[in-house]
Amino acid sequence: MKVYSNFLIEENQVLLPFNKKQSNSFNYVSFDNTNIISNDIAKIYKEKSTSGEVFIDSFNYSTLKELKITNQGIVTWDDLWIDSDSNYSVDPKIECINLQRNSLVYVNINEIRRYLRDLNLEGNETLKSVTITDAPALENLNLTNCSKLEIVNLGLSKNIKVLSLKNCRLTEANLQNILCSFTPTKTESGNIMPGTLPPFRKKFSTLLDLTGNEINWGNRKIASKIRLLVSNNWLVLWDNPPPTSIIPIQMYAFFPKNIKDTEIYQYYGRPQI
Repeated sequence: MKVYSNFLIEENQVLLPFNKKQSNSFNYVSFDNTNIISNDIAKIYKEKSTSGEVFIDSFNYSTLKELKITNQGIVTWDDLWIDSDSNYSVDPKIECINLQRNSLVYVNINEIRRYLRDLNLEGNETLKSVTITDAPALENLNLTNCSKLEIVNLGLSKNIKVLSLKNCRLTEANLQNILCSFTPTKTESGNIMPGTLPPFRKKFSTLLDLTGNEINWGNRKIASKIRLLVSNNWLVLWDNPPPTSIIPIQMYAFFPKNIKDTEIYQYYGRPQI
């Protein structure tokens, strides 16, 4: 399969080395075939001063394990992949896309991506909008330090297990809208330690990180959504803890029974009475 995708890039941006992962390039495509002398090809180049193209050619692959293009000054990402032979749009079958620390303004993934499991957009401080129409396998979405973020539309992507909005500095309205779009179907088992009162969870695999955002617990839509997640054994991290009338502390503490209250407060903050 020969596929390519276009994007906008900052003017005068120098392209960093890009190749297949086996060639130890800074940015890369990870193919199934780990043989460094394989015929798989991965290239990135500028079309004009402010636009670029990534090209992937692999004679035989089931999926692409990872696409990494970081620290490259990319401004837009539409994830529109074109088959060079047919000129039709196709699903490139990429499992992990890493676009950390670029200059993204928006990310639009409007076509179904059945294989995408991990999308890392951490450190895109200019990112305002993320739209993922349908990524049924998506489990991890990292938006850490996207401090200009306004919109996250997750569409039919309901398999998410980890969503990081850490240090996004979301306004109340934007946080409310993002949480409304976030409708995961995955829950964690209780992991209750027998013989403890109150019961404490001892592990987690579902996480929503809201640290670095001011949460208005008086907003019913925000409070009820977070309570719903916590009730389904999601670990939710925050800077300003909720009043116990909204979420009692025993609902969200997951520590072993020998952890002291002071250590719980150090991690979560002392609950508001």
